[in-house]
Amino acid sequence: MAGYAVPPVVRPLPPKPTAPDGQPLAEFSDRLLAFLVDAAVFFVVSLILLVPAIGGMFVVISNTVGKIQYDADGNPINEPSVAAVALPLLAIYGGVLVLAVLFSYLYEVEHALRRQGTTWGKRVMKIKIVPLADSTAPVTRSMLFKRWLVWYVLSAVVPFFRWIDGFWQLWDQPYKQCLHDKWAATVVVKVGQ
Repeated sequence: MAGYAVPPVVRPLPPKPTAPDGQPLAEFSDRLLAFLVDAAVFFVVSLILLVPAIGGMFVVISNTVGKIQYDADGNPINEPSVAAVALPLLAIYGGVLVLAVLFSYLYEVEHALRRQGTTWGKRVMKIKIVPLADSTAPVTRSMLFKRWLVWYVLSAVVPFFRWIDGFWQLWDQPYKQCLHDKWAATVVVKVGQ
């Protein structure tokens, strides 16, 4: 029996996961890179919002400090109240926060609705959001709003939720959905190679 080689067992690769209608699902790497592109867009918009906000904070603080009067020994005569500084700063911060949430909603829901389930990042990676029940049907505002609500709002309140939500697709079967996909009844599919 010496000299006989046992032929290797060739096992076929498991089929790629697909949506119910057979469209290939987006890979984790595709979704991650799309997220990074979208995060870059959000970062640029945030900088546009933050530059005037920081300027406004500087003006509030310098105006408050400029109104302090000193006696001959250099001791302050009139100290500003905490509210005189804190309230305008909180108003500026609140304004930036509201604008950031509004931009996030407009980008993730309204922009994606106009683009048939894609954001700029998803378009770059050639993936899109589709309804789980019928991937040929258009994605609805309600679906995108539910995704955004879980992804953006819930993750802002629950620590580490965004990480859990994003990694969920690695073990989810059979549709590789994140938690925000599950709640909205959507999947992310590949639309080009």
